Amino acid sequence: MTAPPPIPTTGDEAADEDLALLRTTTQAIHEAQRQVIDMSLQRMRLVLSLRERDDPVKFSVIADAVPTTENTVYKIHREARRARERGEL
Repeated sequence: MTAPPPIPTTGDEAADEDLALLRTTTQAIHEAQRQVIDMSLQRMRLVLSLRERDDPVKFSVIADAVPTTENTVYKIHREARRARERGEL
């Protein structure tokens, strides 16, 4: 990743500080989005692993562990299978 270009100066010190803060905030948002994607992939792998055991863990048990609904876990599982078929997981 290349370094971003220098922040342009406006001649107004307060505005320049806000521009720098805006850049830092935006970079933090982008990093958080990357982390969410990584954690989502990890969650999909875990759900697949739990369901593909010799004695599969029930959707209800997984949902209780999260906690979330069985329907949400089912959707995660379905998307994980599709992602794996596309070679994304």
